[in-house]
Amino acid sequence: METRISLRSKLSVDKCQAIAIKSKQNLNRQRTGQVVFNRSPCFKINNKGIKVSTSLKYLGINIDNELTWTAHIMTLHSKIFKLTQNFNRIVQSDFSIDKHILKTWYFVVIEKALLYGAGVWGGSLNNENIKRLTTIQRVFLLKFMKVYRTTSTQVLGVLAGTPPLYLSARVEFQKFQVWVCRSSELGRVLDVGELDHFVKLSSVPNEFRTIDIKPQIENSRFEVYTDGSRIGDDCELSVCILKNEHPFKIFKFKLSKNNTVFQAELAAINFAVRWTQENGFKINIYIYIYRQSILD
Repeated sequence: METRISLRSKLSVDKCQAIAIKSKQNLNRQRTGQVVFNRSPCFKINNKGIKVSTSLKYLGINIDNELTWTAHIMTLHSKIFKLTQNFNRIVQSDFSIDKHILKTWYFVVIEKALLYGAGVWGGSLNNENIKRLTTIQRVFLLKFMKVYRTTSTQVLGVLAGTPPLYLSARVEFQKFQVWVCRSSELGRVLDVGELDHFVKLSSVPNEFRTIDIKPQIENSRFEVYTDGSRIGDDCELSVCILKNEHPFKIFKFKLSKNNTVFQAELAAINFAVRWTQENGFKINIYIYIYRQSILD
């Protein structure tokens, strides 16, 4: 069934052909062209016109009509200058400030603000947007490293130990796809089904809502000690396993600089529980935890 638009197009062509025949002119198809005059539609609510724009701001993110996210990334230029105002005051007033503090400032304040909503727009970056994000990150790196402006951005990133901003945006996008959307695109790398997910408390049976932690298990063959610590930028965890009160196995792991002590403690407990499950022990195993607060 032909639509109204196609019928109007055919009618317009027939009219043009009729005019050419009446004027006794030969219609040269090779030199004949068409021009479509179009305008934006008019939207009205209560007889009041609504402005039609190419982008709109929703929940702090600028969404353009083509979903290229260029409009949102362009707004980050003004945001980076506002974020570095207080940073410049502190750096200029105190030249002896520790670089680790400034670097933490970048990861916790500046990068988090720039990557707001990156779980949505971080996966649709073209070459132009990547260049814009690199330019935005360069503003902070020059202030942080205090080097010549002719230094390349790649060198600044290596010296400062900060990953490119567009890669961090893609990481946030992948994390959102895995944890929120439960995407299986990374099935070869990890199994999404084994990841934790949110469960409503109302859907958990009453007998499983409370955990009875016994002070000590009698006749335990294994005793597992877990600990996590952080000194400066070094975050580590260790698991010591005793068998019949004698050292059996000791595991040590080093985490990322961005991890906290609580994350290290939880990772140590997780390793101890998984070690018990993988080895198939069906006997009593007592796990000693250094911090009670992580279970609260």
